[in-house]
Amino acid sequence: MGIALDKKSLMAAIAGVLILTLVPLGLSRYALNLLIQILIYSIFAMSFDLLLGYLGMLSFGHAAFWGLGVYMYGILKSGDLVGSFWLVLALAVLGGFIMALFVGVLVLRTTGVYFAFVNFAIAQMLMSASIKWRSLTGGEDGISGLPRPWELEGLHFYYFIFLFFCVCFLLIRWITTSRYGKTLIGIRENPLRMQALGYNIWIYKYSCFVFAGVFGTVAGLLFGSYNRFASPEDFSLSVTGLALLMVLIGGKASQMGSILGAMIIILLYQLVSAYTEHWLLVVGVIFVLVVIFAREGVTGYAVKTWKRISHGST
Repeated sequence: MGIALDKKSLMAAIAGVLILTLVPLGLSRYALNLLIQILIYSIFAMSFDLLLGYLGMLSFGHAAFWGLGVYMYGILKSGDLVGSFWLVLALAVLGGFIMALFVGVLVLRTTGVYFAFVNFAIAQMLMSASIKWRSLTGGEDGISGLPRPWELEGLHFYYFIFLFFCVCFLLIRWITTSRYGKTLIGIRENPLRMQALGYNIWIYKYSCFVFAGVFGTVAGLLFGSYNRFASPEDFSLSVTGLALLMVLIGGKASQMGSILGAMIIILLYQLVSAYTEHWLLVVGVIFVLVVIFAREGVTGYAVKTWKRISHGST
């Protein structure tokens, strides 16, 4: 398995890294925080896209892993219970892995809308537990005042998040561009044919669910370190809804689509919420327009338009 990068993709990747490395040097603190949020939500959207984009499986409970990551950071760093950030990260990844193993066995017995809502029910159970287990989670008040790793601030904290973003992007791209990733797409398009060819459909779905859960947990942990607060709302449907909007608006089965979708949603929230509390109404209108005029998402529409222009010019 390997990361498939042609010359154009390699140049685009290098340009993206340079932009994300140099542009923050001239940004205000407010703009820098926006960029940090975009990077964190991009990881979460890419993890959600593993299920929706590559397997065609919609989950309304992906926030279960996001919330797990947030709370593991909050619980382990509250009162400096675990001093080393790397140990916190390792425990969070292990926690996300174990939860995905157990939850996957349950939810993959279902398909379609049942799969979506069983995941939602599990996320709601975790939200209820975070409210009632006050001695550990702080209940409805959550856990506040969390320290950032090594007390990083400003540009130093941005580059810390950027490092995680690059690692997660490369790992997810490695997964999706390998033979394994091509098999996932084959299962999405024609599961019966793939089963007839000898592929164990359930194992592929199960392993993909585990990958999505682990990356979702990492995104939640990073958000906990950024936001310095763990709340029961981190398990809510609205968190999963943001990931869904990011993937659908940006484009499914595309890491760049997830990143672009995260950027659009975060910037829209910041711009529109400054004028009205009903920012989701604006997002809803944009979503409807994307579904009508660009069903492949913004990236798919852009690629299709570019090919049409290129073929027209030749």
